[in-house]
Amino acid sequence: MPHDLHSYSCLPTGVKKEGVKCLEWKNRVKLEMMMEEKGGVTCHRVMWTALSKDTSPIDCWPVGPSHGHWYGGGESLVSKWPLDNGKIKMSPFVTGDEDQTEWGNVIRKFFINSQGISITIEDDTPLSVSLNDEDNESGGHRGLCFQANFDEFPY
Repeated sequence: MPHDLHSYSCLPTGVKKEGVKCLEWKNRVKLEMMMEEKGGVTCHRVMWTALSKDTSPIDCWPVGPSHGHWYGGGESLVSKWPLDNGKIKMSPFVTGDEDQTEWGNVIRKFFINSQGISITIEDDTPLSVSLNDEDNESGGHRGLCFQANFDEFPY
């Protein structure tokens, strides 16, 4: 979201839930975050809801040795292992011919890094992914980025 837009809490007035946050940018997007601990493992669920067809939020995770090496996603002609060293333009995360699309025949919406962070995206999410995409960096989005949108083929 642009830095000049400010969010407000979207939890009902007077309601405070342990491990739950809800932020809304008026008429743009709502962000709900929930934290749960089980057996010594902390899980965070992050859910964006677009409130306008013109808004498609992007979540990015830093890459590189000081942030942990990233692995996952699947087959790609241009990706490298670890993912930190690759470059992929923001594109739909769907199977395809590697000569024509960014992703190959074997993909999975699961990413993990060497510091123990894992990211799983629900199968029904219309996901686009980028990695070290210089076009995204101008908007402040660097690293491994995820965007859910219905903007272009095949969504």
